[in-house]
Amino acid sequence: MRPLAVIILVAVAISIAAAGVAWIVTTMHSMMWRPEILRITNLEMEQLENGTWVLKIEAINVGEARAE
Repeated sequence: MRPLAVIILVAVAISIAAAGVAWIVTTMHSMMWRPEILRITNLEMEQLENGTWVLKIEAINVGEARAE
């Protein structure tokens, strides 16, 4: 009975350690990854003759992914 308990405890410890390593790796990856970050460089708002407004935004992509 005692060897079975040791095997179960070792299996649980390995499972918890594996989950912890996976969580740490995922967290570190998400903190380092910069997806689709746009930095606004210029904003212009104009009123046309007919009373409507036009907003022009210029931005640059500072992230690692292509922004849409």
